[in-house]
Amino acid sequence: MYGVDQTGIVRWYRYTGQGEENVTGVRGWDPRSGNTIGINW
Repeated sequence: MYGVDQTGIVRWYRYTGQGEENVTGVRGWDPRSGNTIGINW
């Protein structure tokens, strides 16, 4: 999955969890999720 923030930075995300309840939002995400892969979009 890719996301673009308000400043035009493109970030990569990958969810590998099983959809378990997780109120912190941390569990199940690839540790490299959130890495910048592009700018000025």
